[in-house]
Amino acid sequence: MRVLIASDHAGFEMKKALASFLKEKGYDIVDLGPYEYDAEDDFVDYAEKLCRKLLEEKESDDNNEDIRGVLICGSGQGMCIAANKFPGIYAAQIWDERSAGIAVEHDNANVACLAGRFLEEGVAKKVVEAFLHARFGREEKRIRRVEKIKKLEREFMKKHG
Repeated sequence: MRVLIASDHAGFEMKKALASFLKEKGYDIVDLGPYEYDAEDDFVDYAEKLCRKLLEEKESDDNNEDIRGVLICGSGQGMCIAANKFPGIYAAQIWDERSAGIAVEHDNANVACLAGRFLEEGVAKKVVEAFLHARFGREEKRIRRVEKIKKLEREFMKKHG
């Protein structure tokens, strides 16, 4: 599985640790920055970079479940808000293994947002692994709900495109 990962300064150390951990586990890691600590960077820039790359790669890859994103900022909230501005991105703030699994299984999340200032590194590793191992449930109600989200995206893009 290919994993795109990015952070702002508040998630920088966790991003480095998670990228290394996931690489050791055999994941194909794409680190989208930052590459050095900069207290003046903005989470929005890294959320945008990751989301654009994920959507670009999804277009060229028929197996969309084989690519996911991980974003880390101080609270996880900012990254999640910014990421969800992109149609086709389903970002979820996750804080434990259960929320990680549900985000994917129930809602087809493809980007995990983590709180670099609040999650311990060991917990973050477990949370991200749960997110990456989870698969979208193919039950009728789950498909129906995700299709409704996609319809909202299409309607908004048609009107405001």
